Amino acid sequence: MTEWDGQSKGTLLGYKIFIFILKHIHLRVAYFVVWFVALYYYFSTRKKDIRYFYRQILEYTPLKSELSIFGNFFTFGKILLDKFTILSGFSNKFTYHHEGEEYLYEMANAGNGGIILGAHAGNWEIAGHLLSRLNRPVYVVIYDGERSNLKELIEKTTGAKSFHVIPVKDNDMRHIYEIRNVLSEGNIVAMHGDRFRVGSKTYECNFFEHKAIFPLGPYYLASQFNAPFCFVHTMKETNTHYHFYSSPPMTIKCKDPKSKIEDIKTKTELYAKELEKMVRKYPLQWFNYYNFWTT
Repeated sequence: MTEWDGQSKGTLLGYKIFIFILKHIHLRVAYFVVWFVALYYYFSTRKKDIRYFYRQILEYTPLKSELSIFGNFFTFGKILLDKFTILSGFSNKFTYHHEGEEYLYEMANAGNGGIILGAHAGNWEIAGHLLSRLNRPVYVVIYDGERSNLKELIEKTTGAKSFHVIPVKDNDMRHIYEIRNVLSEGNIVAMHGDRFRVGSKTYECNFFEHKAIFPLGPYYLASQFNAPFCFVHTMKETNTHYHFYSSPPMTIKCKDPKSKIEDIKTKTELYAKELEKMVRKYPLQWFNYYNFWTT
């Protein structure tokens, strides 16, 4: 499996194009412009890993695979525009269907804190925005590998966010203490469950009938701090409509070390199954552009 480098694959120029489109062009027209941007990226970027996903994992025909790659880039571009639109305060441009949101209210209202696990599928930023409805501070754990000028551009454009950020830096464990403090105050921590850095605890799961490696860190955190956790996805269904999904809260309460490890592995497998179900339903919204599988 190729190591994820912790950086966004979008270029600074690409983000500037999206921001210009957002500020000066109607969203519907902006989507049309993004079609040409996606076409540029289709012909100019490396597609080996995303092509492997469609050809070998989903077993699409060569033609359907190439059309899906372009559709993936086009959808990703539209989701980037949506992200800037919503974080800039224009969330009323979209409608949402909430499925399982009551589970998040249940977890938040219990006052014991909780962990929300998402993935690089669909629109994670919109999920973070929708979590503001919980009336609890939400802290999003994000790897701090982005180029500083890119981060400054995004923050300058989108302004204040409806959630806080806990940065994860190389060779620095301070984020663990921040997570502990957030949970001890009864607040919510949101993180991804589909990527890891070298040296992290991992587990090999069946994913689309192939082997893939998933991080165990989120489940160890839930166990260590006795925090419930939910799986959350926000998927784009039309140009202006998103579907928000949440699983019921789960916990890891096994005291015996061996039983706890087995329970953690079981929960990781469950996460992989839920993620597979989402990606099968929305195959153009899989945004892991590296060799995710162990082959």
